[in-house]
Amino acid sequence: MPFTAPSLGHPGWSITAVYEPPSRPRHGTVLPVAKAEPDRVRAACTQAS
Repeated sequence: MPFTAPSLGHPGWSITAVYEPPSRPRHGTVLPVAKAEPDRVRAACTQAS
């Protein structure tokens, strides 16, 4: 069951409204992310240090 949040800075976690699990689910499934997403996380972690 996936959860989403509108912002990492002010997360308000909610259950995803529409979700279809993969045909062969397994622990550790890799999800694609855009390059900007990890860049934002790194920037936020750098600012918090």
